[in-house]
Amino acid sequence: MLYHPTSSAHPPPRKYQDSLPLRISQTTLNGFVESRPIRCTHYDAFRFFAPEARPLNVWGQDLSEARSHGQLAHEQPGCLHANMDLFKWAVKLGPYAPSDLVRQTLELAVACRVVDMRASPYDLSPLVLPVGKGRGMPSGYRFDASPIKIETEEGRKEYQAEQQALFDKAQPLRTRLLNVYDLFFRMWEIEEDLKVQSEEV
Repeated sequence: MLYHPTSSAHPPPRKYQDSLPLRISQTTLNGFVESRPIRCTHYDAFRFFAPEARPLNVWGQDLSEARSHGQLAHEQPGCLHANMDLFKWAVKLGPYAPSDLVRQTLELAVACRVVDMRASPYDLSPLVLPVGKGRGMPSGYRFDASPIKIETEEGRKEYQAEQQALFDKAQPLRTRLLNVYDLFFRMWEIEEDLKVQSEEV
C-alpha cells in the first residue's frame, strides 16, 4: 500500500514507482485511505500494507481480530485476492487437479489482477503494448489498462461492478475446487485405511 502521511517515520515505498508513476497525488491517496474503514482479512494482501495503514484496519494491526473470530467466518469471497488464490489451491493439487480447472482459475486470477491494478493509484499507461508484443506476455494478449478511479463515487461503482462479475465467475470454480479437494481427501483416507488393514493381516 502506498499510504504515506506526512508524519510518517518511514520513507515512501519505491519498489515500483521508478517504473510506474502515480496517477493521483499523494495527498489524494492519503485522503482516500483515511476517508473510510479498511476491512482487509486477506493475509497476503495485508502484509503489503504500509506500517501507518495497519492501525486503520478494523480487524487489527496483525489481523488478530479476524483470526480470533475464525478466518473462514470472515473471509470475503468477493475479495480479488481471495479469488486469485483459487489458482494457488488448484496448483497445490498437482496432477489431481483437472487441467481445465487449473486453466480456468489461472484465467480468473489474471482477470482479478488486471482489475486490482486498474484500481490502484499507479498510472498503467506505460504498460499498454501492441497485441503480440512485450515483456513475456503471450502473443496476442492485451488488457484494459484504463484506471478505475476508486477515489470517486463513479469509480467505486465501476469497481463494485467488476468485483461482482469476478465473484460470479469465481463461485462455480470455488465449488468445483472444494469438491475436488473433498474427493482427494476421501481417496487418501481410503488408501490409509487399506494400509492399516494390510498391516493387520
